[in-house]
Amino acid sequence: MERISPTVQFERASAIVSPPKETLSPSRVAWEIQLTCSAHCFKRSALRSSVYIVQDLIAIAVCVYAALNIETVLDKFNLSPVAYKAAQIVLYAAYAIACSFPATGIWVIAHECGHQAFSPSKTINNTVGWVLHSALLVPYHSWRISHGRHHASTGHLTRDEVFVPKTRKERGLPAKLPEETGLSVPAFRQAELRDALAESPIASLWGAILQQTFGWPMYLIRNASGQRHYPEGTNHFSPSSIIFKPSHFWQIVASDIGLAITFGVLYYWGTQRGFGEVARLYLPVYLLVNNWLVFITYLQASSSPGRLIALLTLTAHRPRPPPLLGQDLDLRSRCPRHHRP
Repeated sequence: MERISPTVQFERASAIVSPPKETLSPSRVAWEIQLTCSAHCFKRSALRSSVYIVQDLIAIAVCVYAALNIETVLDKFNLSPVAYKAAQIVLYAAYAIACSFPATGIWVIAHECGHQAFSPSKTINNTVGWVLHSALLVPYHSWRISHGRHHASTGHLTRDEVFVPKTRKERGLPAKLPEETGLSVPAFRQAELRDALAESPIASLWGAILQQTFGWPMYLIRNASGQRHYPEGTNHFSPSSIIFKPSHFWQIVASDIGLAITFGVLYYWGTQRGFGEVARLYLPVYLLVNNWLVFITYLQASSSPGRLIALLTLTAHRPRPPPLLGQDLDLRSRCPRHHRP
């Protein structure tokens, strides 16, 4: 690997990025990370980016081919009905897990298209992103717009677009907890008990299952865990949603058309080869991709240092570098919810 002196690194990076106006640690650290990167890391290449798409599609094709031959392989063994069904379940589960990794790679590439990082061409970026995200039932432009707003307040306790925790007031708890006397249990103490029970291992596990399985589609459909000041009915499919501006109208329509095409393809697939095959090959992979997506973003959104900074600096945008997984993998304390004062 080429070794570059700090002076050359600084000169190269300075030609691309300029230091942030604020010198508070998150912005400063992010800028200093950029300074350590070679200049070629900031150059976008449609060809190089496309190689990753091909790589992931090949991996997906191999997984699908293997899944289509599961019964053919099992038929070669003289298995009892129970053993045959058990082997089917295990092999299809293995397929779904294996296929979900390159499929998540496709999701991430479309994410980079939304950030205009796939290539220097905005047209290429949005076209590729629309195709890839539509195939995974993601409204590309709708998500791209709200995701941009998320990056304007990443990790902010009140302004972020996702994983916005409830306040004590929203949970029925007072701002301060006065001590009471007597045998009666006031309403706020009852609310505290319900809140504590919600953090119990069983409730946390159930909440984690719901969040990891349905959190992403529910965010798109009904703004689950999203901005709390958005009105009821906020979603990513209506051009009139508060998330979007009037100028976004046709981009939202294009996103919806992409989803309609994918649903049409899935329906045609089902009519030609059976909806059972669609349920076995597409649905589990779709749900697992959602799981990895929520898992990754939740770790980032629940980084303790980032949330603390957001709490202490509520008046300005404070971007921060990605969290270290080794520090953020404490699922016991981070899943499935957080509270703010």
